[in-house]
Amino acid sequence: MLMTGSLPDASLVRLSAESVVLLSLAYTAAYAVTASPTTRSQYCLTNTSQAPLALSEKYADAFQTFYDYLDRLIENKVDIDQMGSLFSAPFPVTTINNPTFLLETVEDVLGFYNTVRNKVYPGTSFPEEFLYLRVNRLAFTPLSETTLMIANHYVWYTGPSETPRFVEGFLYYVRFDGAKWRMSGLIEVHADQFPTNWIPVQIERKWQYNGSQPISELKVLVAPVFPK
Repeated sequence: MLMTGSLPDASLVRLSAESVVLLSLAYTAAYAVTASPTTRSQYCLTNTSQAPLALSEKYADAFQTFYDYLDRLIENKVDIDQMGSLFSAPFPVTTINNPTFLLETVEDVLGFYNTVRNKVYPGTSFPEEFLYLRVNRLAFTPLSETTLMIANHYVWYTGPSETPRFVEGFLYYVRFDGAKWRMSGLIEVHADQFPTNWIPVQIERKWQYNGSQPISELKVLVAPVFPK
């Protein structure tokens, strides 16, 4: 989800006390991606007493939220009725080349993703048509009983002839609020820095990238510096 074009309103770039806590967790997970292997193992809070399959089952509802998000984003059902229940706010967004900014309400989050779906995807794919996404790699690391980070490494398909064209990486902070697992923050990760020691997850067949073109031959997307 390359974020080009205009930034959210500057009034959103401020942090509440709760958001500082969210960002502290998020930066811990992000640091785990880029630190040395020895240091990184101290931050990846993998529960080694449970097998990956058991952990995946434990957090199955969190992944259902993630897949619901992908479904509705690609189907362009980015509205409060279709996607509102999938997010919580405030929702911090961190990209490689920009300061963190904060989306303070669920409506702000949906406005952000509506821009991504209807302006960023088509604009980045031009002159070809954006078609859909497929997941190349999926992994997670638990942060607590009610929070985890999901790493998603995915491929953009465009015309002509459903061509794999771009690859991108993101971390999603997902939190259980007592009623539902909700997506609660986003961190951009360079596609070449996908975390290698998080717990791998089998990708649903519908979303699995088929490897028709080597990932190394795809263009890596990174959000540019936003205009001030």
